[in-house]
Amino acid sequence: MALNKPPLRLLMVDDDPEDIFLTKYVCNRASVEIDFTGLNSAEALFEFIDNNGTESIDLILLDVFMPADDGYDVRRKLQSYKGIGDVTIVMFSSLERSHDSHASLAHGDSEFIKKPSTEKEMSRFIDYLTLYHRHYQGS
Repeated sequence: MALNKPPLRLLMVDDDPEDIFLTKYVCNRASVEIDFTGLNSAEALFEFIDNNGTESIDLILLDVFMPADDGYDVRRKLQSYKGIGDVTIVMFSSLERSHDSHASLAHGDSEFIKKPSTEKEMSRFIDYLTLYHRHYQGS
């Protein structure tokens, strides 16, 4: 008998509404259930965590380039939240620069991912989410 697995609780923080829309679209095509929440600022992220706790999040996609606080500033501020170590944080950017990737991993992020912009990249992104979800669920 197969057990119903809870959905992957994914939060995306990005100042570009088109990127949030595209990512939500991609998540809806995934082979696993994803509870997607798109937020447009660091302030919205901190408010979400204050209201819901870190235990309500499995994965955060955090845009590197945002106006007020960039993704690295936000990542540093997240360290003060109890339980954040149990949340996978993936730095997410439309640019793929090796120094950003190395900096992201050095700060303890699980990964640095280029935002999908082609069908092939979207497919890889869906595969990543599927693999993460399966690992997270322990299967």
